[in-house]
Amino acid sequence: MKRADDGLHYQMVTVVAVFLALGLGMAAGGAILGEEGLIRRYDALITALEADFARVREEGRRQRQRVQSLTGELAAARATSDDLVHWAVSGRLAGQRIAVVVVGEAGLPEDLDSTLRKAGAEVLSVSRIIVPGAAGAVRASPTLSPEPANAAAVAVLALASALVNPEHPAAVAGLEGASQLTVDGSFPSPPTAVLLIAGPSAEQAHDPEAVDLALARVLARAGIRVVGAGAGPASAGHIDRYRRAALPSVGELGDPIELVRAVYLLAGLSRLPDGSDPGQIP
Repeated sequence: MKRADDGLHYQMVTVVAVFLALGLGMAAGGAILGEEGLIRRYDALITALEADFARVREEGRRQRQRVQSLTGELAAARATSDDLVHWAVSGRLAGQRIAVVVVGEAGLPEDLDSTLRKAGAEVLSVSRIIVPGAAGAVRASPTLSPEPANAAAVAVLALASALVNPEHPAAVAGLEGASQLTVDGSFPSPPTAVLLIAGPSAEQAHDPEAVDLALARVLARAGIRVVGAGAGPASAGHIDRYRRAALPSVGELGDPIELVRAVYLLAGLSRLPDGSDPGQIP
């Protein structure tokens, strides 16, 4: 309590000292300059402060105008980008049935569904294989012969069966029994292509060889085209694994260019509008 009182006493003394110093300064200025001189000094000081405030206000106004201008330019750029994407993908997936498979907790790009539909695709389903949190918990052979306790590999097997043989009763039963799998959509017929979206590389809970690429190989053997894609910068490690395994892949789908490349690869097209290879690593 004594320390608090001492601190308060010190603050009071400091405030009093400041006011005394100001009073002495005013008195000294009045003695040297006289009352009129002191008033002129204060008038000059006020005028200078007002000019400074006016400059600050003007600068703030210019900055606000600049922000408004940049906001308008950004909106125009986004509209132009949307128009170009629409032009580039229009009709490219006409008659195609697309299924989207996400491995891990990666989020879906905002424009993915609308872009696929603009391209003329029928989007059958969006499935997510949820990888267990324990590192190294997922191990499965490329032929999808999972260990009994391996829930993620069981989910991969169930999803592959449902995509390849959607009318088989066992495939439906497998989907219902796969605890590490969520599905939004239906399986009326096999997809013509599957977009496989990689989970972030930071998720060390699974090996792409055991889950992602195992699924891709089974689907490819069934004649279903598979294209790998990233859901963000953190997916780069998995995308590298996809490419080393010769799986046609694109980068982050949040990039409009990568989204267009994904559409062309899903369609089996070998050239983009600019003549470049959609599967070429940028």
